[in-house]
Formats: sequence, C-alpha cells, structure tokens
Amino acid sequence: MGCSRRLVVWPLGPTHSENIIGLVLNKAFFWQTHATVKLSPRQRKAVSRLLDEPAGFSAGLTTRHYVGLTKASRATAYREIIDLIEKGLLWHHNGQGRNVRYELMMPGTNISPTNLSLLENGRVDIGKHRAEQLAKAFGVHPAVIMFPEYESREIRKAA
Repeated sequence: MGCSRRLVVWPLGPTHSENIIGLVLNKAFFWQTHATVKLSPRQRKAVSRLLDEPAGFSAGLTTRHYVGLTKASRATAYREIIDLIEKGLLWHHNGQGRNVRYELMMPGTNISPTNLSLLENGRVDIGKHRAEQLAKAFGVHPAVIMFPEYESREIRKAA
C-alpha cells in the first residue's frame, strides 16, 4: 500500500472503519517521520492527543488546552508550543493573544489536517499552491493533483 510515504486519503469518502484505519496510519506515519525529533514528555503527550482526537481539537490547540493537558505552567506551555512550531510539528493557525490557535503540520505537505479534510470533502478549492505542496509530498507533478481525471501520460506530455 505504500502508506509509510503518504497520507491516507479516501477518494469517495471514508466509512467509519476507513476513518479509524486512516487515523492509525496517519499517526504511525507522523511519528515515523518525526522519529528523530527530541520532545519532552509533555510535548509528546500533547501531540499524541492531537493525533488521537483531531475532532476534539477542530478549532486548534490553545495554550490553555496545553496547560490543561500537560499540567505545565502557562509560560512553560507557551515555550513548549513555540518549540513545537520551530521543530515543524505545529503551525500558528489563527488568532492573536489568548485566541491564538495551533494545529499539527502533516509531514511532507505543510498543510494542516483540518485543511486536508476540507480538501478531501470538497469544501475548499485546492488552488495552485496547495497542489504544489501535495505534489511534492506525493512525488508527482502538480497537474496530477489539480486534474485527477486526466491520464498521467497526457500530463507528462504537457509538462
């Protein structure tokens, strides 16, 4: 199946079982990709929770969530979140001050799981930039992502 190199995306919409399998494979892929990244036990706990319960953090992780999850002080939580951003595991999603939200960064795509889900379900257009990011992650030409109905031979000729 080659799932160690790619995220699991169900083309016709996932069933409950496929959702569970996708979550497990994505989690394994995430940890395999970040195996060499040094994390504190609190950071590992927070990232694992984000991977286990993506729907529970659909609005994103906040410093307050991190404090509640890890029992760290607010200052320590902020420093550890910034460290996770610098290591490429989280990204600053939106907001300012107390409304800042963070999301996991899926390996190789530089696209958050929320945005991947929106793309999968046709709620947002893929656009050129996202197509280029996904194409790089999957090792294909961006046209394959943008125009999946065309045969790959036709795309290679045009490229």
